[in-house]
Amino acid sequence: MTIEQISNDNWVQTHQGIAITSMAGEITINSCVPNGTIDCMAGMYVNLKSAKSRINITSNEQETEAPSTSGQIEIVAGGALPIVMISTVPEDDAVTGSSLTLTGSSVEVTTGIPGESAGLQLSPQGASLSASAETLKSGINITPYGIVIQVGETTITITANGVMMTCGDSSFNLTASSIVESVTPASTRALSSTGHTLVGAELNQIISAETRMVIAPSGVTTTAATKGDDVDATVELMAAGVSELIDAEKETTSSINTTI
Repeated sequence: MTIEQISNDNWVQTHQGIAITSMAGEITINSCVPNGTIDCMAGMYVNLKSAKSRINITSNEQETEAPSTSGQIEIVAGGALPIVMISTVPEDDAVTGSSLTLTGSSVEVTTGIPGESAGLQLSPQGASLSASAETLKSGINITPYGIVIQVGETTITITANGVMMTCGDSSFNLTASSIVESVTPASTRALSSTGHTLVGAELNQIISAETRMVIAPSGVTTTAATKGDDVDATVELMAAGVSELIDAEKETTSSINTTI
């Protein structure tokens, strides 16, 4: 049987303690006017609980009746698959909305609208921060094994073994033992403790003002105002043919000169 009592007067009850129990399992408290208020206040604790979840609002206890100096709000979800969600959902689809989702294994914070948003994800495996626009996305991904920074197709990967940077067909790889740069697999430059290695798909060039050396599939060309060779031992030249064109003077000094 339902008993309904309606009154335009205020209802005030004062007791040493109050306990309300619903045998059917439902208690509903409504404030029906547009600007209505439901106010729950206690000197130290306000607790809302269900079987696996709770919200605890706590103020520090003091020895006097003076107001507490600090407070704490605790939101807890338990059970096999606990989830806590806090969201703002604007009625206008063009206005940014935000959400915070906590699960037993992750934390996710997002804000934005479709096509323009940012997010933060945390888990025991790592953390990632991302931001996206209509045509571009960037982000930072952190794990115990490395950090990846990405903007579009450009990436920087940092691990305990070194640093790798890529942009399209170009890459830069820094390790403890070498530095390797490449533009497509056919053109590379490597530096290590054993020396330099330069590989070009078509040709390699060393240029200093008007002086240059060009290494191409057809051969080696050196252009310079002067050229000096200082060899302590011997020089060996093996070729199918040798041509020399001297504009001014050629001088050869040798203790022994043998021509065969």
